[in-house]
Amino acid sequence: MRFASPPAPLAASLLGICLSTGLWTALSPGFAAAVSPAAPIHVQRYAMGTMFEIVAYHDPRGEAERAIGAAMTEIERLDAVMSHYRPDSDLARLIRTAPHGPVAIDPALYDVIEQSLQFSRLSRGRFDITIGPLVELWKRAYAEDTRPSDDDVAAALQDGRAMDAWKRMIAAQGGDPDATLPVAKETSQLLADTDGVLAELDAYAVGIAAWRLGAGRARKEDPVQAGAGVELHAKPGDTVRAGQPLMTLHTDTPERFGRALDALAGAVVVAPEGTVVPLRPLVIDRIDA
Repeated sequence: MRFASPPAPLAASLLGICLSTGLWTALSPGFAAAVSPAAPIHVQRYAMGTMFEIVAYHDPRGEAERAIGAAMTEIERLDAVMSHYRPDSDLARLIRTAPHGPVAIDPALYDVIEQSLQFSRLSRGRFDITIGPLVELWKRAYAEDTRPSDDDVAAALQDGRAMDAWKRMIAAQGGDPDATLPVAKETSQLLADTDGVLAELDAYAVGIAAWRLGAGRARKEDPVQAGAGVELHAKPGDTVRAGQPLMTLHTDTPERFGRALDALAGAVVVAPEGTVVPLRPLVIDRIDA
């Protein structure tokens, strides 16, 4: 979106738009010209592995240039803190030195790690910021125009490197990496109403249901239930039987079940037995440079 003649303290607004989109442009030039005769101010800068672009219409020009400069400076500061490409970043230093003791890091990086660990707990480990060893394995394989062997992948997943890093990060924040995961007080199951093949499962509807159960926020200040969510027992292509649990809903507040089930209405389609459900491969295609 373009702003014609934005207010004076606009650096934070410009930065917020840049970080939320990665590439920021403006309202149509015709609209901006109709509102303000100011010439566009256009700044591009490469950071965070992408190109940031800010276009602003504002008088006086110097004020806009200072605001854009402040936004770009903050982008570069965050890149210096969180980049995993730069060996001098706070993140790289944390990875190198955390095994040996506490590490002082930028508050912004601390917040990202704290929220990442929360999502890891909420997803029961499916969201995992310690997947680095496996990512690096695939990077090396790509550079060599090959693929990792099954033994290499198994080693990266099973030798404990990722889990050890995850536990160190929890301990560095004063947490207990061996603490028991929270379990919701109440559960309810969604059952298959007929025999057949699970043909469709609406991921968006499942996400809305999980949010309504307490696994997400409507506002930043809303509490999140660590044990809330949706546990899936079948995936598209599976044969199911009438009365078989397809998913279990978890929450501490049972009055949430009704709205969660409303979100799941029509989310599951069971086709007649023998139906072949076309499944997309895990890796759809490879694009060479």
